[in-house]
Amino acid sequence: MTQDFIRLLDAMGIPKADQALYLLRFHNDPEGELRSLQQNYQQGYVRTDKQTLINRHTKMRADYEIRSKKQLKNVLSSAGDPVSLKNLCQTSVEKLKSIQIKDLVPKTIMTDTILWGIQISKPVQMVGVTFVIEDDQHDAIDVIIYNQLPTNSPIKKVDQLLFPGCKIGIKNPYLRCCSDGNYILRNDNPCNIIIKRPNELIEENKNNSALAALSENKIEKKVEEIAKIPLAEYYGPVIIKVTGKNCRGLFASKNIARGTNIVVERSLGNNNENANNFVMLNIVGNNVNTNSQSNLNNMLVIEQTNNEILRAKLNCLYAGNMRTDCPNIKQIRLNNFKDFDTSFVSAETIYQIVKLNSFGGEKEQQEQCYLLFIISFVNHAKEPNAYLFQEGEFHILKALKNIKADEEITIDYVCGVQNRKETLLTWGITRE
Repeated sequence: MTQDFIRLLDAMGIPKADQALYLLRFHNDPEGELRSLQQNYQQGYVRTDKQTLINRHTKMRADYEIRSKKQLKNVLSSAGDPVSLKNLCQTSVEKLKSIQIKDLVPKTIMTDTILWGIQISKPVQMVGVTFVIEDDQHDAIDVIIYNQLPTNSPIKKVDQLLFPGCKIGIKNPYLRCCSDGNYILRNDNPCNIIIKRPNELIEENKNNSALAALSENKIEKKVEEIAKIPLAEYYGPVIIKVTGKNCRGLFASKNIARGTNIVVERSLGNNNENANNFVMLNIVGNNVNTNSQSNLNNMLVIEQTNNEILRAKLNCLYAGNMRTDCPNIKQIRLNNFKDFDTSFVSAETIYQIVKLNSFGGEKEQQEQCYLLFIISFVNHAKEPNAYLFQEGEFHILKALKNIKADEEITIDYVCGVQNRKETLLTWGITRE
């Protein structure tokens, strides 16, 4: 029966990466799911009724709770949806038109609108988090949101974020029509999602009390804030300038002696699992483990939601489009980003930034990848004058030889001649 189900999925053109969700439903009710899929295959697309959606999610939730108790990690994957990845709405709620589920058009982004609904099922996290909402007219629909929580988050954390009774607002709702006859609202950008919890007013009062305590300059609060101040990053005598044809590079603004630390910075995104290790970093993003890139994408999309400085830094980085704008190092030293672009970055653009800029370790250390800010502007060369490594939570760019003022700072992205040749060959480059 399982093979019949898979053959039917293939016949309906459902991508392999998306079939995991269908197989999970099939596991809970083999005969029912096979019969339903056969009917939908013959009849075309139909919108699933509310009770069927609830029953389906109840079974999925039961399986999710069993996996959570056994501490089984989710190994499912999902095909990226290019339409959803690009769908980024920064318009305020007041300027958006409210719509109902019946107004949605399949495979279409409902631009400048917002759909409100009440969550009526417990959440289930696979890759994204899925649940059911019901609108004012009692129509229901599946919702799946990505990048709202790290993959494989504890079930308690998922339940704290999304639970029955929450009022969910979805900006620019995008209705993806699945081949199993079910419509699903998909969202990949967290800033499109608004979550209003039943206890929201209570939480607001708590926040107001906390702000009042800070305004009273209570010494305990001052001490707590001081304790949170991180160790400083360091940017030496460097400047970012245009080099070659519409490319940017890092240059010495004065002579730098061999062995000098040129730049010391943390990675963007909370990805410091090697915080107590010494790791050589010299491999470009294309060689980094795909799973670790996916985790970093996830963290960056989530973290940018409430981090204006992170958005400013991400907006500076190369995403495949040639650029000649050069961030001002003097402002960066002062942590002054007021003149920078702090708009939200789409999930699609973040994926491109990580793919084109991330660093990893040597082969035995590729389970981690890192996205750096100023160090991402460093180009590579056959005979580099600097090298990059990680020590604790810091990533350090150090002078390999004496570097003259106005000389471009370069690194060797790949260790060893043979490794370099193999890497260049993957890009179609047969000589250096």
